[in-house]
Amino acid sequence: MKITEAARQKAFIFSLYMTSAVIVTSFPLYFDSLGFSKVQIGLLYSAGPIVGIAANLFWGVLGDRYRAIRRILSIVLAGQLAMSLSLFTSSMFSVLMALMIGFFFFQTPTSALNDSLTLLTLRKTEQSYASFRV
Repeated sequence: MKITEAARQKAFIFSLYMTSAVIVTSFPLYFDSLGFSKVQIGLLYSAGPIVGIAANLFWGVLGDRYRAIRRILSIVLAGQLAMSLSLFTSSMFSVLMALMIGFFFFQTPTSALNDSLTLLTLRKTEQSYASFRV
């Protein structure tokens, strides 16, 4: 049985959001286990929206300019993996803040890049956008 591009994209969307949910929700528990206060944990997470503005623009422009959404998404996912693994190597707040900034630089644009890839896949099928997202 041949797996279609649409089926691969749907499986990718499912795995992307599942792993993001697991990773992002486990960080506060990890930071709490290191003894950080709720304020420090909030500060670590506040980097996300700030970095996300620039990261979405940066990766989106690269993806559009080079017409390489898949390649850019692969780079972003590899960077996200590297940053998330690096987070477990330190317990210093300043180092973790820098690593969280790096993590969010790679994590934030995954949704937008995935949506672009989904829209490109939709051009080749007769399926609706909602069928991919559900």
